[in-house]
Amino acid sequence: MEKPDQHPVARLRIHVIPRARREEVAEVRPGGVFAVRVTAPPVEEVANAHLIAFLAEVLGLRRRAVRIAHGEHSREKTIEVAGISQRDAERALLALSKGR
Repeated sequence: MEKPDQHPVARLRIHVIPRARREEVAEVRPGGVFAVRVTAPPVEEVANAHLIAFLAEVLGLRRRAVRIAHGEHSREKTIEVAGISQRDAERALLALSKGR
């Protein structure tokens, strides 16, 4: 019998929409890309910090569990989230999505 992963890590594909009125999961785009709105402008890593804080909050994790694995200077990002399974992370974001 297989043991469940003791230290799960989810990898999420995110499209960041800066300068929004509020922080939210706007929709799920083709290919499983989550469009996430953040209030911060895309300068000096501010939008990245807002994205990390938002994802940590909605997933119920600490900020240090969320990191940008790829796309730090792009709107298209791959985010790694420690301490949550891929399925649970995707379900949590899908439940918040406006374009379900």
